Amino acid sequence: MTAEGSFEKKTAPGLWLKVLTHHWVGNRDKKAANAASGEKKRNLTEEEKRSNHIESEQKRRDQISESFNAMVRLVPERRHSKSEKLRLACTWLESIVADNEENGAILASTEPMVGEFQFL
Repeated sequence: MTAEGSFEKKTAPGLWLKVLTHHWVGNRDKKAANAASGEKKRNLTEEEKRSNHIESEQKRRDQISESFNAMVRLVPERRHSKSEKLRLACTWLESIVADNEENGAILASTEPMVGEFQFL
């Protein structure tokens, strides 16, 4: 995406959020400045509204597509339909969460032993 206030496809999700937050604050400041100067904002024409809606919808679809492609790059076994890729991603993430919980339990059970070895 190349619209003002946006980043290219490889941007981290946290960074994207920062840009959107900054953009919203900028709009808020612009509205306050217009109100203070007495300028009245004109209403959009139907064509402008339609164009804005189409642009917003395209951005939304691009974000979904970029996120899906990023997920596909992370998940093994890529040669499947989109629905199968989503199912595989869920299964893969569930196994990672289960492994993390198991590793956490192992770590918790070994912590008392670490204290014993420190005094030897």
